[in-house]
Amino acid sequence: MAPISTILIVDDEPRLCLSIEALLVREGYHTQSVHSGGEAIALIKQQRFDLVLLDLFIQDMEGYQVLDVINRLRPEVQVIMMTGMASVDSARVALRKGAYDYLRKPFEHQALLKTISNALEHRRLRAQHKRAEQALRSSEEKYRSVFHNTGTATVIVEADLTISEANAKAADLMGKEQSAVEGGITC
Repeated sequence: MAPISTILIVDDEPRLCLSIEALLVREGYHTQSVHSGGEAIALIKQQRFDLVLLDLFIQDMEGYQVLDVINRLRPEVQVIMMTGMASVDSARVALRKGAYDYLRKPFEHQALLKTISNALEHRRLRAQHKRAEQALRSSEEKYRSVFHNTGTATVIVEADLTISEANAKAADLMGKEQSAVEGGITC
């Protein structure tokens, strides 16, 4: 079972926040809402959220400023910008600044739910990719350590019979420096 996602709603319209919260709670999400950029930033610093629904124009600052803080403090968090005054320019800026998506208010509940689902899946896949990269780096480091620190002469020979890698013991046996052996000797 997938962990329950936590969503922060940032909008200066309390009724809209309540409506979105009710919808998302019915769908099984944990939610929290605030009505200003300052409150949002304070919460982002204290708590972890999977996704933020962020109004472009809030009481004390532009949503872009909050987006910049989120990107700096919590780059793994997905942000969906929302606005009642949509324009191509504001959408372009939001996406260029790292928002996952941009929705025009009022929006259909199903459209919002689909966008949230896609954003959370994107977040999950990015985290999975990052873990795979870290595992690969770790595996490569272990391989290099074993390969270069073994007491046995070890070489890796490619299909064209070129030595692509040799440890120091193998280079010593060949009477060559290790860097001269790798990629330069044909068997």
